[in-house]
Amino acid sequence: FLAARNIVGTTNAGVVLYYVMRMFFNVVRSVDPLVWGLVVVVWVGLGPFAGVLALTIHSIAALGKLYSEEVEHIDPGPVEAIRATGANFFQTIRYAVVPQIVPSFLGYTLLRWDINVRSATIVGFVAGGGIGFLLIQFIQKGAYNQYATTMWAIAIVVYVLDYASAKWRERILQTETRAAAEAPKPFFSSWRNIAVTVIGLVVFVAAWNISQIDPASFLNPGKNFGSLVHDFVTVDLGSNTVSVVSDLMLQTILMALLATTLGGALAIPFSFLAARNLTGRSRLLVWIYYITRTVFNLFRSIEALVYVTLFIIWVGIGPFAGMMALSVATFALLGKLFSEAIENVDTGPMEAITATGANRLQTIVYGIIPQIVPPFISYAIYQWDINIRISTIIGFGGGGGIGFQLQTWMNMLQYHKAGTAVLAIVIVVTVMDFLSAKIRERMV
Repeated sequence: FLAARNIVGTTNAGVVLYYVMRMFFNVVRSVDPLVWGLVVVVWVGLGPFAGVLALTIHSIAALGKLYSEEVEHIDPGPVEAIRATGANFFQTIRYAVVPQIVPSFLGYTLLRWDINVRSATIVGFVAGGGIGFLLIQFIQKGAYNQYATTMWAIAIVVYVLDYASAKWRERILQTETRAAAEAPKPFFSSWRNIAVTVIGLVVFVAAWNISQIDPASFLNPGKNFGSLVHDFVTVDLGSNTVSVVSDLMLQTILMALLATTLGGALAIPFSFLAARNLTGRSRLLVWIYYITRTVFNLFRSIEALVYVTLFIIWVGIGPFAGMMALSVATFALLGKLFSEAIENVDTGPMEAITATGANRLQTIVYGIIPQIVPPFISYAIYQWDINIRISTIIGFGGGGGIGFQLQTWMNMLQYHKAGTAVLAIVIVVTVMDFLSAKIRERMV
């Protein structure tokens, strides 16, 4: 909420708070969870706790950006009406903003959950714990059959999460939200809400124990943690380092741009086939819907770093292999996001156009496309800066870009030079976030 321009207002304090929060989100999410894992391991040691911290740090920033953009997309009418009654900031949020953002917030949260499930397979490489630690053992032993079995297990989990997300969003979207004169009933007025709360607490406690959370380790960092952070912060601005980083950063930006373009262009037609509101009229279309969603889930369940190893065998080491790996990952993720954007469109224009005698294609062109252009552009730009960040990991596997040089400097313990590469990534992602906000502001 503090990073949403329409919420903080136009006062000097509000504008400063807005830019501070946006900068925080950009800096934190610019660093891939794998890199956060390398830092956190020095702080709290190997184990699931380090992996949880790395994923949590990145999730806060990634979800913060998505949430703030969704808040900026809300209908301003209810906000102005609530404020006109003399409501304070928190009352405005509760009664005018929250009812509009629940479906999208739920969708983003569940999406982030399955992203973290996949990211855990990579974070486990460096942090230990989780299925990622098991995967690295299989790779080292050459047990590729067991590795494939593990990847199928991850794919099944991602599919279940996607199914739960779709059902949950569908149920919320079907619920009518309206203002009422009487005060809302207390949350614990029904046995169902009580049961959900109890189950949630049990799951939370179980997850806490399984992840071996140890808050005391926060106060007892590793002896090398201070020097590591110091080296990262004191970046090397020498001409040679800056020249290398600049050249590789440009290569990374173009590689990510091409991957986003190819993957996004391929995802657009498939996203219409994966939208339930467009494919629910016949048995054939229902089958097409499930097949397309399954394809998206299978491709999303595999991290881009794994795709790199496959494309390197096919086309060799270099940015081409990295671009192809990013394209496949982009196709799957944007296909899911695009299809959900189509499912969230207002049905009113579609019904009005259909009533004029328009066919299916005309209904899509004139009733759906004008509504989905802004979110499609927003998702595509967001995926572009995601691909720039992921390129740091692509390079670890030989996919070119700035990631390979970042890995080299980290292996040589030249963290001041690695900090220069990370700073370049932060600057690029920040600039892209600014441009994204301006583009969305002009189109919305």
